[in-house]
Amino acid sequence: MIQLLITDSQAAELLALTPRQVMWFASRGLLPSVVMPNKDRRYDPNDLRRWVASKKTNASDVQAFFDSIPTREALLDRLHELREESNAVKKLLNITKREARKKIAEAKLPTGS
Repeated sequence: MIQLLITDSQAAELLALTPRQVMWFASRGLLPSVVMPNKDRRYDPNDLRRWVASKKTNASDVQAFFDSIPTREALLDRLHELREESNAVKKLLNITKREARKKIAEAKLPTGS
């Protein structure tokens, strides 16, 4: 049996997209299509169904992603740790902004006149 290829509009209906979106995806190689000799695109409905199936996410993958996101408390704890480290570095350097500007100014080479 010969499988008929479908148009942009028919593919859009099958995929619940607009014809323009279908053309955009296909023109960038993101959607399987056949370029006809007259440069029109056609789509094999079976290829489109396989493409949709390949884009589905597994529920366990989604859950694993959400499980990998740190909790608000963990993020706040890490922020507190980073602030403490930053303050320790500032104390270790024992330098103020004014002192830093002064040292930078002293380090500049004099311009010859």
